[in-house]
Amino acid sequence: MGKNKKDEVPELQKGEGTRIRALVKALADYDPVVRQDAEDALVGVGEDAVESLVHLALRNHSNASVRWYAARALGRIGNEKAVAPLCVALMDMDEDVSFEAVEAVEKIGDRSAVGPLEAFSKNQTYSSFHRKAAKQAIRTIEKGKKRQELTRVSKVAEEKDIDGLVIAVKSDDVAVRERAVDQLGKTQGPKAVPILLQAQKDDIRLARHVRTALITIGRAGVDSLISFLKDKDRTTRLLILLALEDIGDERAVEPLTLLSETDLDSDVRRAAQAAAQKIHSLG
Repeated sequence: MGKNKKDEVPELQKGEGTRIRALVKALADYDPVVRQDAEDALVGVGEDAVESLVHLALRNHSNASVRWYAARALGRIGNEKAVAPLCVALMDMDEDVSFEAVEAVEKIGDRSAVGPLEAFSKNQTYSSFHRKAAKQAIRTIEKGKKRQELTRVSKVAEEKDIDGLVIAVKSDDVAVRERAVDQLGKTQGPKAVPILLQAQKDDIRLARHVRTALITIGRAGVDSLISFLKDKDRTTRLLILLALEDIGDERAVEPLTLLSETDLDSDVRRAAQAAAQKIHSLG
């Protein structure tokens, strides 16, 4: 009876280092079934196979087919240790290897690949097909990063981790900052007020979210908001008095009336007067 092709692939139970090297060597087998079985087995090994795949196959093997299998296996394993060597493999002389490296870093999703992918996407040496693939990989990585950050913000909010939310409100991504502002209003109460007002100062695009968060905090945050009515920033004062108007607490009437009479900015004075009158009429 002839051998099953799977029997030609080194068994998983044998010495780890020897087995992994044998599996990598099998990527060069003449039989495509053996090559595929070897790749699958290396993916099954996972992180422990990364170093051998990089050094014995992706970087140094003369056979482009072996480098291609290595790139694909590294993408399937998904370990971030493979990102840097895969970014080098973007420049592989073989277009198929280069393309597989693009797909692999897209699967891993680590943002450190974005710079090399951007450079690759602008390199006219490569086909438009390859350059488009690189641009798509960048979009996928950025979208995945944003999802991870948004999920993390929700998690730290559940844990009522104010330090984590403060970090998130300074994120490079505006969507993450907006989520952090929303969660500060929902979970942190009055102690979030100064953080929210600073977030609006740092990025005026957050003003609508900050106002909503302050309204969510509601009456519990009124005293803190009143204490900031003398803030030097005109936009901050306007935001505060609008939030106080929306909350509608009688405690704000007197300080708003005083603001309407003393603030140096005419827009602030008018808005403060209108807010004080509206709150008083509701009371």
